[in-house]
Amino acid sequence: MTHEEFFERNRELPNWSREDQYLAWAWYLTTFQGKEEFLNEDIAQCYRCLQLPAPDFIKGQGSELWRAKKLLPSEPRRFNCYRLERLTREALDQKFARRPEPKEHVETLELRENLEDSQKELTEPSEKLYLNEAITCLKHGAFRAAVVMGWNLAYDHPCHYVL
Repeated sequence: MTHEEFFERNRELPNWSREDQYLAWAWYLTTFQGKEEFLNEDIAQCYRCLQLPAPDFIKGQGSELWRAKKLLPSEPRRFNCYRLERLTREALDQKFARRPEPKEHVETLELRENLEDSQKELTEPSEKLYLNEAITCLKHGAFRAAVVMGWNLAYDHPCHYVL
């Protein structure tokens, strides 16, 4: 999601309190830009991307929210560098209720396509079931579950032919 899209979905943002504006952009940077840690300058840059002047309150807002235990200092500590506190982040996740869609990496996409192609070669219904479940797990980003289902398939195959 771009800055513009976020702002479009939250048109009332300029009317929110200073704290809410700062936290909204901090959540945006963390969730959509992948910045676990951010500077006050990063928050100001969000306004500049929208061709809006950065509010003066940004400079002191990070430290105020840190004192209110809504932000944590960066690790290792850097001046004016913060990260969202866990409970604050969860509250903002609920407030905005928009999580980014997991992007499928090229390797995962290729693997899934290869598995879908190999479905045609399987004859045993139980093996097809395990493979379908592994593909579904890959589609939804449940990689560990996909590995488990792959091993179930690997175990099921000799069980049919050896036992």
